[in-house]
Order: sequence, then structure tokens, then C-alpha cells
Amino acid sequence: MRPVSSSVVAGGLLLATVFLLSACQLLSSSTQPAPPPVAQFNGQAIHYDELRAAWERQQVEDTPTDTTQALLTFLNQYLNYQLKVHEATQAGYAEQLSIRREIATYTRERARPMFMNAHVMGPVLDTLLARRMHELHSRHILIRVEEEAAPEDTMQAHARIQTLRDSVINGADFAELARAESDDPSASQQGQRGFEGDLGYLSTGQLVGPYEDAMYQHPTDAPPTVVRTPFGYHLIDVLDRQPRLPRTRIAHLHIRPDDASPEARESARATIDSLAAALSPDSTAFAEAAIAHSDDPRTAENGGELGWLSIDQYVPPAFRNAVRPLDSDGAISEVVALDHGFYLIQRREVEPLPSDSEAEATFRERLDDLPRTEARREALYASLRDTIATTIDTSAVEQALGISDWSRPVAGAPRSAPDTALAVVGPDTLRTPDFETYLQAHGDLRGSALDDALYEWVDQRRLDYAAVTWTRQQASLDDELTAFTDGLLVFELMQDSVWTDTSSASPGNTATAASPSSSREQAYVERLRTRYDAHLFPQRLREQHATYQP
Repeated sequence: MRPVSSSVVAGGLLLATVFLLSACQLLSSSTQPAPPPVAQFNGQAIHYDELRAAWERQQVEDTPTDTTQALLTFLNQYLNYQLKVHEATQAGYAEQLSIRREIATYTRERARPMFMNAHVMGPVLDTLLARRMHELHSRHILIRVEEEAAPEDTMQAHARIQTLRDSVINGADFAELARAESDDPSASQQGQRGFEGDLGYLSTGQLVGPYEDAMYQHPTDAPPTVVRTPFGYHLIDVLDRQPRLPRTRIAHLHIRPDDASPEARESARATIDSLAAALSPDSTAFAEAAIAHSDDPRTAENGGELGWLSIDQYVPPAFRNAVRPLDSDGAISEVVALDHGFYLIQRREVEPLPSDSEAEATFRERLDDLPRTEARREALYASLRDTIATTIDTSAVEQALGISDWSRPVAGAPRSAPDTALAVVGPDTLRTPDFETYLQAHGDLRGSALDDALYEWVDQRRLDYAAVTWTRQQASLDDELTAFTDGLLVFELMQDSVWTDTSSASPGNTATAASPSSSREQAYVERLRTRYDAHLFPQRLREQHATYQP
């Protein structure tokens, strides 16, 4: 029998999906006796509830007006399909190696993404969605140390960060310490995000996971906390927590003091106060004032237009906080005082925050690239290594592949090695052809050392085993796998028994495939009905349908 790809059985799968779940339904726990079946074969009963549920699942358009006739037609189809599944099972199709391999491949392909979503992607996505409606203002001091640093270097870095924490708790100025001690180069770059350790307002997905976790969990009135990230040790101070500011289009009017003297600053303040008193919430008036008075030449000629302010853009926290209370287009802020002058800010337009579904779609696009996703994935692999029994036969690997140098590049490994058992993962034996197939499918491993590629392969097979084991406990996939199996069995049965015309076969000629003949198929189904003593009970269906209440 020839192997069949997953796509070939799509037609059978459609019917299988429709019919399968009904066959698995539990009988009512009511003390009332179950109504008589609407069909039966080989001692197996088909009940109205089972049939009705299967019929409703296959409806892709509006329910027909005459549901009784539709159900009667469907009952005939449903019985025929169940007879084919039963016949294929009785004939031993499920035990054929090619079908078992096809089912195993399909199971792995469906189980892995479900398993990874439940254990890696899903939890990361849930965290991002739960935090997305808030943004936090934090600052930090970084003492850099590599993740794989020697213990003495790690201890030294930890001692330094703890000393800095003690200093802050005892009254030392955090900003001064950040400029002097932080290994984050931005701490000494005035005007940049990170100057004096101040990161401004940030929201979920913008920072490495450990930092973000500590930031969101830390109260704003608590002493700074220490956290380890891939960059080293951070002393984190959370200054403020606010609802997330929507993306907002703004304009500004900037008055800059003539020099650094107190008199110049006082004069600039008086100028902007008088402008503020004269302005009303009108975009045209604000634009005219900016053109006439703003000391920012880049924006003055455009009426102070700054464009869209979003969480990804850094502005001083005081500037951002001045935008928050602007509750209507045209509204103008209070005067904002910064080191390099005074500002009035006008809200021009606001975009609503993304809906839950929009936010989820955006986050899903980024999940694979987030360091926290990779960290969670690696933690899962480590857990599976500890919990799933695995043995690699190093001598068998060396003999089968003809190697002794495990650092040899994969590209130089011999092909068509003897079919040998190389490893055991749980109950599964991994063999040489499986390894060669994996290498051929993963060109990214070219140039990697053979031992790295081998252990990566074992990691992936371990993941497959865990995924399949887990998903077999999930009802939705279990039903889908049964549907796929039934569809594959029926396809092979019909291919061998009905759809392949062998009448013209002769010595030297192979069987030729003919178009499926409805008459041959109907005759075949009639033989199955006779063989398995199948019966339809239309009147029972009519009676039970008449009393059906959804």
C-alpha cells in the first residue's frame, strides 16, 4: 500500500471531523432510560443526540428550514461513514506501518505548537496582555557581569550592587551614584534615555523579562531592589505607575532663557506665563503663538508640531506627565519647567489604545524575538532533560557515523550510515535515518559541531515526546487526532476496495486509478450494511426530533 500525505486525506478528514466527536459523547447521567437509537450496526447504537451534534458541526451555512429531512439524509451518510471506519479497523489498517507513521507525523505536527503555546508562548502572552494598560517610570544602576562569569566575578558584582543599595537607603543621591557608578553608558549622556539611570516611562515588552518583572512587582514607595538580568545586576527604583498614555499627536511652544543666570530664567518664565494666560484651546491660536514666539526653530515654523508621542519615544517624565491630563483635542498643558527652558504643550489628536484582540495580534508577531520567550523555551528544554529518561549510545553513534572527533562539522558527516539505534527518549528509539533526515531538514546546522547537532536533535525529539504525551490528555486534540485517523483509515480502505480499478490489470501492467464510481461505492456500502447488520430507524428520528429542545 502506498503512503498517503496529510493533505490527501483532507476530504476524509472533513467527514471524520463531523462524525467523530459524536461517537465519543457520554450518555446522559439522568436516571431516565436513554431513548432508542436512530441507527445501529454490529451491536453499536447511534443515538439522536450524537447524530444531532454531528449534524450541527457540519453546518457551514444557515440551518435548512426542513431540519427533519436534512437529519434523515445526514443519518444515512453518518451510518455509511461509521461502517467504513469499522471495516477499516477490522481489516487491520490501523496496524499498517505506513499509516502508523502518517498518524505519528501528524500528531507531532499538531501537538508541538499546542504544547509550546501552553508552556512558552501562552504564559508570555498572558503576562504582556495583563500589563499592557500601565506604564512605569523607573531608574536603575547597572553593575555588569556576564551570565557565565566566574563565581568570584559574580560575587564581586553582587557585593558592589548591594553596597550601592545600602548607600541609597542611607540617603545617597541615586542620580549621582548612577552617573558615577553605573556600567550603563547612557547614565552619563545628558538628554538621552537612561541619563542618571532614568529610563522614563516604559511598558511591557520593552525591557528584558527579569527587569520588567521586578519593575511591575515593585511598589513605588519601597526601597530600590536588586535583580539579575543577562546584562548583570541592576538596582531598580520605581518612581511612578500610571495608566498607559494613548498615542497622542502634540505640539509645543518652547521659551529658552537667554543664559544660565537666574534672572534670564525668571524672564523666560514670565514670558511663557503671559503666553499661557492669553491662549485658549484653539489649534490655530496655539500654532500662531508658536510661530511667533517659540525658541525651537525645528518646530516653530510648523506651529510647534511635534508629531505623535508614543511609549516607544523618550521624553522627560515631566513632559510626558503634562500630556496626561489633556482630555480633549486643543487642550493646553500647564507650564512645564525643564533644565533647558519652559514649555507649553497642546494636544492635537489621540488614537485609542489597541483593543485586546489588536494588542494580542501585535504581541504575537513579536513573541519569538523577545528574550523572555527564548529564556522560557530554554527553561522548558532543561526541565524536559531532567524529567524524560534519555540515553545516547555514544559508541553506536561513533560506529554508525564513522567518527571519533565529535567536534567535526555536520557538513562533513557521512551520509547513508547503517540503520542503527543511536538514542532512546522515553519509550522511543531514535535511529540513524531519523538523524540524517533531521540534518537534511535543518540547513542552519551546517557548520555546527556534530555533537551540538546530535544533542539538538535529541532535544527536539524529547520535546516531541513531551508534546504528544501532553496533548493526548487534551480533549480537543484527542478528538482531532481520532478524526484524522478515521479519515486516513477510510481513505485507504476506499482506495484499496473501491476507487482503484483493477479490472484491466494484467501481467506486466499495473493497476490503473479510475474516478470513484458512485455505483461501486454504493454496492460496497450495501455489502457492509449486510455484513454488520446495519439498520436505520427513521420514525424514531422523526419522533425524537419533534420533541427536541436545544
